[in-house]
Amino acid sequence: MSAMSLSLLMMSLVGGHALVLTSVRTPAVARSRTILMTEDCATIDLSTDDPVRIAKTLRQAWMEGGVKRGLTGSVLVPGENTVRIVAKGDKKRLASFAEWLETESQMVSKVTMDASCPADAGPFSNKFELVQVSNEANAPWLELLNQATIDVDDASGKTHSSDEGLA
Repeated sequence: MSAMSLSLLMMSLVGGHALVLTSVRTPAVARSRTILMTEDCATIDLSTDDPVRIAKTLRQAWMEGGVKRGLTGSVLVPGENTVRIVAKGDKKRLASFAEWLETESQMVSKVTMDASCPADAGPFSNKFELVQVSNEANAPWLELLNQATIDVDDASGKTHSSDEGLA
């Protein structure tokens, strides 16, 4: 009889109550389990001709994907008017992120889930940063997107004074 079963039997006799006891096995040393989490990859294409709109969405994507869902990723510019978000993480979180992007931005043109990410996706981080690609044809769009990102950052940091207290 194990120590756990013995202590239960002694407690039932002391309390004066008749209890039906079953043998309980308690391992002497707790077994450690290694949980392997596999990371899947999602490629999400956003299409629009407005770089400011994409920049605002990318700013929110960092919070929704990197912070709230614990994903890592990067942003590619495969062509003019197209931005590709490549994200790594748990499959359910990736699906949730893709659904959020579709609902929030209404710019999602394609979503692909795969076991591995594209080789040119660059370094992944939870900030979903733009990856500089050496494709000359996309340089103007990449520059517009970089400028729009700066404009969005500048606008979010400004506060406006109110008319309170003025006579």
